[in-house]
Amino acid sequence: MESRTITVEGLRTRVLVEEGRGEVREPIVLIHGVGGWAENWRPVMADLASTGRQVLALDLPGFGESERPQRVRYFGPDEAFYPRFVIAAMDVLGIERGGETTSIGDTEEDEDRRRRELEDAAEDDQT
Repeated sequence: MESRTITVEGLRTRVLVEEGRGEVREPIVLIHGVGGWAENWRPVMADLASTGRQVLALDLPGFGESERPQRVRYFGPDEAFYPRFVIAAMDVLGIERGGETTSIGDTEEDEDRRRRELEDAAEDDQT
């Protein structure tokens, strides 16, 4: 697993990358919840990459090893920062948009369920 630093919307942003060893396919982008960081995804990244897909986990701005933004509106119906940031990060990483999106709760009780759902999704993609 490799740790990279990219610049997104002027902010230093850390990305964990686990390269898949198979056919070139759409990457899997993992985004932590509020209060989390990219390291939350480390336990499942190798398993997901074993499907042949590149797996990336972002540290959102202000979390983990990423730079904190100045005065932004993180959530809300108008000009919310995080959705715009994630799309810009995908552009910087050269990831085309349009794939599947999955959202999973980020609580300790959900950790086993999250791992199973991600592994199931990766297995489904192999078929």
